Amino acid sequence: MKLVFKKKYLMLIAVLFVGIFGFLIINNTGKNESGISKVNGLKRYDYNQVQVGDDDIVGTEKVKFDAYFLQGNDNSNMADKYRGASINVSSTGKLWIDLKMHGDETLKDAYIEFTNKNVRLEGALAKDTVIGETIVSNNITRIPLNEISTGTTKMFYLVVEPDL
Repeated sequence: MKLVFKKKYLMLIAVLFVGIFGFLIINNTGKNESGISKVNGLKRYDYNQVQVGDDDIVGTEKVKFDAYFLQGNDNSNMADKYRGASINVSSTGKLWIDLKMHGDETLKDAYIEFTNKNVRLEGALAKDTVIGETIVSNNITRIPLNEISTGTTKMFYLVVEPDL
């Protein structure tokens, strides 16, 4: 009877060891191969930082356009631009839109279009020299633009909300 009792304890210890080891592997604190890291106890995906020249548009040298998320990664109180963001399903994020017109040309018949599969873009945009019409929506898919001339810069953000 003592031999059976000892075997049960050994099996229980082995199962606990495997369980604890598995838990530590799943909840590691460093970055792993899939681009997931843990910050302040929360898992997040790591995305590419915006690089100089990423705002170039193929076929034109005069129009610069970029859409990015801001994220603080250190204690400098400065935010860096990233190509994506992990958004908690119970919260929102901000997608920053940056449009610049350089040179002696005019941009005509342009618009910004979003194709969203798992998020909604919300915002209120007033018609002005860049934005073609006033938009107040919780599901923005297209922003018409006015004729944009040289030296124009427009920066705004839209709220990104998970669409489950």
